[in-house]
Amino acid sequence: MERLLKLDVPRGTLTKDTIPTRDIIFHAVYGEYVGLFNIETLEMIEGDLPKRAKKLVIEWASINKNELKEMWNSQEFHKLQPLD
Repeated sequence: MERLLKLDVPRGTLTKDTIPTRDIIFHAVYGEYVGLFNIETLEMIEGDLPKRAKKLVIEWASINKNELKEMWNSQEFHKLQPLD
């Protein structure tokens, strides 16, 4: 089965030390569409993800919320399980 979404906590230019707000964020990529999500609120801050993809991202993020926050705080990234 093909993976529909690529999800990642941003590295490099967007880290907890350089992002201009206190938001803990991650990116979701679906084809040419991108969404920037707040981990705390699961709100899409920026982006143009289709409604269905946005719904899947929010479902996945709600399951992995604690792990996403832990990765953000430690800046040690690893893959998380996809939705079944």
